[in-house]
Amino acid sequence: TLPRAPFKGRGELREHLARARGKRRRTPQSAPAAVTSAHRHAPL
Repeated sequence: TLPRAPFKGRGELREHLARARGKRRRTPQSAPAAVTSAHRHAPL
């Protein structure tokens, strides 16, 4: 539950949430650690 974020659009927000959900299933090697942590901790 993030505050309203400056996303480009609702579709991008949906994609972000879907990506965050998929990360749990995927192996950590599938994405660079820096990118993963940036998505997880970004103050968007």
